[in-house]
Amino acid sequence: MNCFAVYDETGSIYSVRYGDNQNIPNKLLGIYQEIPDEVLIDRVDVSDPENHKLIFITPKEKVLENELKEVKKV
Repeated sequence: MNCFAVYDETGSIYSVRYGDNQNIPNKLLGIYQEIPDEVLIDRVDVSDPENHKLIFITPKEKVLENELKEVKKV
């Protein structure tokens, strides 16, 4: 899934849109990146000024669901 996030210099996200062909508005910090399905966007890592990255987390419900699938395999 493709994601476009608008964020500030601290990495706090103010807006997120999903889909293709998102344009970064002038004078705003934005990142366009493909993300895995079933994750939530947490923030933007701005520690490297030349290479900002989306940081995402897996919801606890999904983690538990995946663990249950692993247990059932055993």
